[in-house]
Amino acid sequence: MRSWWQDRKKRRITMGGLLGLTAVLAGLIWVGSTAVAQPGPGGRPGGRAALGAPQAMMFLERTWAAVAFEIKASQEQLVQLYPAYQEAWEARKKAQQEAREKQDRTLLRNALQQIQTDLQAKLKEVLTPEQSDQLQQWLQEQAQLLGPRAGRRPQ
Repeated sequence: MRSWWQDRKKRRITMGGLLGLTAVLAGLIWVGSTAVAQPGPGGRPGGRAALGAPQAMMFLERTWAAVAFEIKASQEQLVQLYPAYQEAWEARKKAQQEAREKQDRTLLRNALQQIQTDLQAKLKEVLTPEQSDQLQQWLQEQAQLLGPRAGRRPQ
């Protein structure tokens, strides 16, 4: 009994068949590349609307990491801050969902600014003045490293 592969090996690919296959593959690549480059909702390629600068979206993660590892907040301080970060996380998820549904970047931008303001107020309440200064310095250093688009528009 012969296997499928053994039967397949006996077949020869003609030059015409090879050229036809090459033409089909080239056509598929061309169609695929032009389809991906077309703007979708929000005017961006790939069909995804931009809903905020990545740096602004990452404020929660960046500040939590800085508080926990850079300025070395105490365990008690982290326990006090946890509910504020949880609330901010939920508020951000809700704002992202609403902004996607309404396709409104301004809505998300305003929500992120409010979340950041509220969280900074809680941080000032829990952290010592020295720790607050260290956090602000660290955030400024990070903004400089990331460049002018680090969550803020150049003025």
